[in-house]
Amino acid sequence: MKHIDAVYTWVNGSDSDYQKELKKYGKAADLNPERFRDDLHTLKYSLRSVEKYMPWVRHIYIITFRPQVPDWLNTKHSKISIVHHDEIFDEKKYQPTFNSDVIERFLHLIPGLSDEFIYISDDFLLTSNVYPEDFQKNGKIHVLVDDLDYLFRAPIRKFFPKLPYWMHYEPHIPFLIVKSIWEGLRKEYHPVGVLFRDKRDECLFFIYRRYLLAHGLAQVGSFRYWLFHKFFLKLKNGLFPLLEARLYFFLVSWLKPKFLTLNDDLRDCPDNRIISNTKHFLEKEYPEPSEFELQAKPK
Repeated sequence: MKHIDAVYTWVNGSDSDYQKELKKYGKAADLNPERFRDDLHTLKYSLRSVEKYMPWVRHIYIITFRPQVPDWLNTKHSKISIVHHDEIFDEKKYQPTFNSDVIERFLHLIPGLSDEFIYISDDFLLTSNVYPEDFQKNGKIHVLVDDLDYLFRAPIRKFFPKLPYWMHYEPHIPFLIVKSIWEGLRKEYHPVGVLFRDKRDECLFFIYRRYLLAHGLAQVGSFRYWLFHKFFLKLKNGLFPLLEARLYFFLVSWLKPKFLTLNDDLRDCPDNRIISNTKHFLEKEYPEPSEFELQAKPK
């Protein structure tokens, strides 16, 4: 089997030095705490899930803002590396940045990274075994379809207008990136928002998926696969979202989908009940520390 690495993007938005940088460069509209905070420590649980359900990954890289390092991470572990933005950004005009769309332009420049790698956001989790065939089969990259709202976004459709509308949906799960294709596309992609996200920007991985589909390099996953293997939960404040979250957590524990996304939509004042329930679920689902954590026992 060919070598495949995994790449995470992560930041600790609660760090005081990081907060100073945000306020130094940002405006009130830019400082959405949902994009930066790490109250749930989902990266830690995501790594636990990868170790358990995707052990075939060769190496794991975590891209972050200098000088940040998760305080629980064993940086001496041979299978994991911290990579700071300034180590891979070959265009200095993009430093500093708080825009994940910009950071993603440079993923393929990590030294030693495999030719094909899995890109994982820190809010992505696995709850059952995941295999290389879940990302690529018969030479074609596996693409799931989802999120009907993208159907109506004209800026996205303009890139590949000949595609059927149902191929314009986007999933929010880990996906396989081919470095050579990513490099070619990023040369044509220049984000408007350098420091922070801009509504006029197009995410590079959206363009990447559409490129794969338009050039016959991808196969679309079945509706059944999407329905049973990909769960997405927006964490929101309030009683109804709390009940919805509890139902989702029950279903995840019962059905064990391959992919789970916990998307922070808690605004400025997260509901403590949601935080508490989510932490309880994470500890119950992933009780064993991974080898990537300090003071973890070797397995």
